[in-house]
Amino acid sequence: METNLSPHGALMRALELAGSQAKLGKIGGVSATAVQKWISAGRVRAESVLAIEAATGVSRHDLRPDIYPRPQPKTAAEAGDDGEALSPWDTGEYANYDPNLDLFPGAVH
Repeated sequence: METNLSPHGALMRALELAGSQAKLGKIGGVSATAVQKWISAGRVRAESVLAIEAATGVSRHDLRPDIYPRPQPKTAAEAGDDGEALSPWDTGEYANYDPNLDLFPGAVH
């Protein structure tokens, strides 16, 4: 499935996959007329997003990014929020490590 569609683009993709405004309305629990209003407004009503995602595979993050923002990847610092100490490998401290030389930056040999 495509990612990072605009809300209107995601709605149009869901409509294409559903097959018609009436079928998309049935999935979303509304009439075909309501679907036409969604198209004019450029977005799906919040109450219908999860059902449309389940039926069409179009992501909730694309359909309504205002209420389902895309999760951001964790930083190395956030990854250690469980109380577990981060190793220098996790923090990027050894980012310049050259396994061919078996040397760490700043190491005295």
